[in-house]
Amino acid sequence: MLKTGLILAFLFSIQLLISCTQADKHGNNDAPNPDIKDSTANIIKDNVEEFGTLVRLPYEPEEVTWKETAANPPNSEGAASHNSKKLTAVLRFSKENAKKIIAQAEKIQSSEAASLGTEPWFPAELIAQSQLNGDDILKGASYSAADFYLPPYTDGRVTRIENTDFFVLKLVSR
Repeated sequence: MLKTGLILAFLFSIQLLISCTQADKHGNNDAPNPDIKDSTANIIKDNVEEFGTLVRLPYEPEEVTWKETAANPPNSEGAASHNSKKLTAVLRFSKENAKKIIAQAEKIQSSEAASLGTEPWFPAELIAQSQLNGDDILKGASYSAADFYLPPYTDGRVTRIENTDFFVLKLVSR
């Protein structure tokens, strides 16, 4: 009986240790991390409705993943030199809406060839495509992002990744 109790106590301790470790990995603990200067810098989001409050969406995306960061590097005190922010998003639209976005963007300005580096949080399909080239670069056509502007984001570009319906949107606030 004592042996069974010890085994159960041991198994419970292991389970408790594992659950605490998983909470730390997923950021579920409440302890502040002094190494993080900008708490929003590494938060990857995918809520379409929330994203729609930050930018103007000319058409509803089928999926969106984005993050906001400080646009300027921190100064020696750890604060950004300006209050500007940068928003980087990967959006996937239906084929029909992707065509409409391009048609609208070309009315503002013709496209320019573009190459973008991938981020670890990009969709797996885009990361795989960049690795096929062997250089972790995505190629596409870049356009003015004026149709997406919503203050404070009033400058940027949108790039359609070639052979896909994915767009990489990069906006900054001024």
